[in-house]
Amino acid sequence: MTEWMSAITGEALENQKLYAEVESDTGSKILGVPLDTIEQCNENGLPIFLTCLMDYIEATAIGKKDLFTEAPDPVLITQIQEGVLDFELIRSHHAVAGLIQVFLHEMPVPVLTFELRACFLGICDIVQEITRIQILHALCQVLPPLHYNLLHRLCFFLKCLADNDEDTLNHLCNTFSVLLLRSPKELEMKTSGSKLDLSSELSLMNEVTRFLILFCDQICPYPLDLHAEAFEDGELDAFIIENGDILAEEQEDQEEQPQTKKRERKKKSKKARTPREEEMEVTPV
Repeated sequence: MTEWMSAITGEALENQKLYAEVESDTGSKILGVPLDTIEQCNENGLPIFLTCLMDYIEATAIGKKDLFTEAPDPVLITQIQEGVLDFELIRSHHAVAGLIQVFLHEMPVPVLTFELRACFLGICDIVQEITRIQILHALCQVLPPLHYNLLHRLCFFLKCLADNDEDTLNHLCNTFSVLLLRSPKELEMKTSGSKLDLSSELSLMNEVTRFLILFCDQICPYPLDLHAEAFEDGELDAFIIENGDILAEEQEDQEEQPQTKKRERKKKSKKARTPREEEMEVTPV
């Protein structure tokens, strides 16, 4: 295990108990628990277990077209859940990639949270690209700090994997959109009977994920300083109001377009009067 971790980080591990919790029967859990309850984290508050998996993929599997195409190893998942993970089983990039998927899937609250899910999907109604980026940036600022930092690390990781290849980008969007924007179970039950709704929603989720990956350097360019002071009273409201102006302008533009089309239809209807209609028109005395 120590050799495996050293190969990922490129340096010897000073703390030999880095994954003692994972190996012991009484250790704390890694899967299916909130981010703030995981003990072994880096300076950005992210689980070292997860960041090492991404580091390993970046070091050994960039350019591989078959990443995230194989189902996660159930033996590894069981071991992680039981707290007795044997890192000797991780011998391929498929196994490592599968663990990244499992970690994100098992999060109690998805990276983009249930509360903000509809807001993120709503950016697909915005036509202008720059406005989409601005609103996505504002939405990310409202995420819990640990979720924001995880999104930052994950988006740059996926952009590195995409490597300007459109097919790879599409595959990554299909794979990770359902993890980043996982819907609440009650919503899944309501929409499970409609294939059209599911297909339409998946398309929106992919679109949001695509923007997050392609424009991560503008949307979430830097990790948050977890030791910085939080918003003081009134500052968060002012922040939301300031960024809300962007939404208001975009909404006005969208509302103006149907009215313009309606006026154009009225003009066309007046010009389309037939001679018979003009003869029947009664001129007031």
